[in-house]
Amino acid sequence: MGKTYINERGESVCSDKDKFKLSKLKILSELNGKTIDTIDDEFEEKILEFPMDIIEIDSEQNPDFSQIDLFLRLNTKPYPIKENTFEMWNAYIDKDIVIKVKEIAIRYEKKVFRGRDTRMKLEELITSLAYIDYRMNQPHTEIINVLNIYKRNDRMCARIMSKDNVTKTLSDLSNSNPKVFVKALENVEIFVDKILMLIENNPEQLRALFNHSNKGIQYKTDQNFYFYGQFFLRFL
Repeated sequence: MGKTYINERGESVCSDKDKFKLSKLKILSELNGKTIDTIDDEFEEKILEFPMDIIEIDSEQNPDFSQIDLFLRLNTKPYPIKENTFEMWNAYIDKDIVIKVKEIAIRYEKKVFRGRDTRMKLEELITSLAYIDYRMNQPHTEIINVLNIYKRNDRMCARIMSKDNVTKTLSDLSNSNPKVFVKALENVEIFVDKILMLIENNPEQLRALFNHSNKGIQYKTDQNFYFYGQFFLRFL
């Protein structure tokens, strides 16, 4: 586009491939060799109208960040980074929120929660629990506005009503008042501490509370944390 941008030092600079020539195009091959200065106006207008998302990665918050890995994960299968997951939130939401989530994950993994993994599913669960707490503390909010609760195979099931809303909430609060969400994360810690008191650090009691059996295999489900989180935070 021949435009400048502000780099990490606050300087106005051009990209490394400023006004690069199009090449090796199999579709619209007649544009090969063209630059933004020589391309037809109709194509330039289409480029200008095309939306492009920009995500800024905080290097202090992500010391092991790899640009190549992120690009591959975003654009290839079978393990792309999906929208509305902690892997994506980790890249751009407020640093204090991310640090608090990771602290809780480290402190309570394998005590109440499952162990952490490279897909950050535990961090995503903790963030979702904080989101539910935050929403339920807003005026005129009912649980059915936050959780989709339904029955399947004679069991009560639950899932977040909209992960898009989690992303929007995190983005809005990161820009306006991240301390509010940090407070919700502190409430998640209170919930987990209540669980530890209840089970008296007995793994068998923990499994009885949270594990779900499927074809003889025991595993923890997020929905059980959603249900118990509401009970422990609202009534105990």
